[in-house]
Amino acid sequence: MGHNFVLLKAGTDVAAFDAAALMSKDTNYIPAALGEQILAKIDLLGPRKSGEVTFKAPTTPGDYPFLCTFPAHYQTGMKGFLTVK
Repeated sequence: MGHNFVLLKAGTDVAAFDAAALMSKDTNYIPAALGEQILAKIDLLGPRKSGEVTFKAPTTPGDYPFLCTFPAHYQTGMKGFLTVK
């Protein structure tokens, strides 16, 4: 089973992004057509693997959603928000 981390722009329709990701197996569940909505990501990782990403946090206050786009992970709660104040 794999996991990833995808941080999206504030206001992104996360459910729609996840639905597109489910159809993107060939690109490791990252929908290429929606790449402009991604602020930072860690590619799909397998068991006992780790990853990290360095990014500049947004300066505009708001809630920036993140999720795991591996099938069914978003639906089971692997999601949240980076809140910028």
